[in-house]
Amino acid sequence: MEKNIFSALLLTALAGLSTTFGSLLGLVVRKTTPRFMSLTLGFSAGIMIIVSFVELLPNGIDSIGFVSAHVGFFAGILVIFLIDYLIPHVYAGHEDRVRMLDKPFVIRKFNLKNKNLFSTSPTEADIEIIAIAYYNTTVKVISKLSYANGLNFPWDDISPYDLFFRWGELAKPEYDNSLNLITYHTALSRTAYFKLRGNETELYEKYRSYQSNTHAVILNEDIKNLVDKIKPKDIVHFEGYLVKIISQSKGFENSTWGGETDITNAGIDLWSSCEVFYIMEVT
Repeated sequence: MEKNIFSALLLTALAGLSTTFGSLLGLVVRKTTPRFMSLTLGFSAGIMIIVSFVELLPNGIDSIGFVSAHVGFFAGILVIFLIDYLIPHVYAGHEDRVRMLDKPFVIRKFNLKNKNLFSTSPTEADIEIIAIAYYNTTVKVISKLSYANGLNFPWDDISPYDLFFRWGELAKPEYDNSLNLITYHTALSRTAYFKLRGNETELYEKYRSYQSNTHAVILNEDIKNLVDKIKPKDIVHFEGYLVKIISQSKGFENSTWGGETDITNAGIDLWSSCEVFYIMEVT
């Protein structure tokens, strides 16, 4: 009898402390990633599912009968599904993905040599990278185009990839084949062009700010190796800054690239909105 009481008290204490242990994660883990969130949410969902089927449903069957318990059980699932589907809500990585800085600051200043002997661009350039907004979001990579070893110095050296991103509602699988006819212009202009498929005008107007062609500024070899492995349809978390880049070269006019934070400026069947993104972290 005493053994049963001890076991009951121990299990009850562990059940009560589980909430405390879970809340401690919020204090210990300062930065979450999609992998971490998937693990923790999957674990929580697994606990709730096993409790529902092993504990709640059998008790319901004993109380109100097999048919009534199952009708109520699956009706509850349907109600929660309808709430999620019908009520508007913000998906992580959309509204808060870009946060304007109170004051822009210089991330890096350096001199870059042109290693391409066949390029008509300057032989070297003084580069200044200025952060204008903090960028932190989880996106679906729709397409990826490499400009490594390109002729457009210094931009192809600083930004070896263009990545076409989607996030929020538009990253859902049901939209994979919508608004997805993406082509790229010349190697020098580095602009993405997409044409609507069929009658998608209303869809485009609704979700035009959920996608962007992104010039990925990569100045770290480890980051470059991670971006090298990214494939279309991958879900990736990026952190860094939207930037403006100033290039100064002897005998050439100073040129500026980036500084764009408004991604609603692309019209139907026009060039897509572009962002110049200095990548600091990829997960």
